[in-house]
Amino acid sequence: MATIMDLLLVSGLIHIIGGLVWAGSVAVLGLILLSVADGSDHEAARRAVDEAALIDRCALRPAMLATVAGGGGLAWAAGALPGGWALVVLALMGATLTLGITVLRPAVEMARHVPGPASVRRVLGLAAIHLAPQAAALALLVLRPGMSEIILLGGLVACLGLAVALARTPGEEPARAA
Repeated sequence: MATIMDLLLVSGLIHIIGGLVWAGSVAVLGLILLSVADGSDHEAARRAVDEAALIDRCALRPAMLATVAGGGGLAWAAGALPGGWALVVLALMGATLTLGITVLRPAVEMARHVPGPASVRRVLGLAAIHLAPQAAALALLVLRPGMSEIILLGGLVACLGLAVALARTPGEEPARAA
């Protein structure tokens, strides 16, 4: 018969291995996206879409769920309610899974059936957006900040996002001489 310590050990092991596989999958997907970021090789971009879909389906989603299951087992055994960081991680994971199922998966299927660089670029852009909340969730799992730090970090990320958006917005062109 398994003791509580055995169950804690198994939950901790599942949590750690799931987190490592999750982080590794996010890193590999990021490298795949960077390798085709210039968009010059359409065939390489199509292969990247297929590889990213395979990694998402076979490694990323199961690792996310294993991380939550293992962490949930540890929290249940300790009789502790999750902290604010854990609730934010769960919200980010829910958003990531929802985005993957409702937006990214149909876009991948369309890119497979409708050839063309526009559909492949759309999938690669969605995949990059798909990775952002996962990177944030992994950072929260490692850092475990309090709610005030999460709010400050969210404000900083919002300001940086706004700065990037403003920097990418084309300005007024100077008047040309006729």
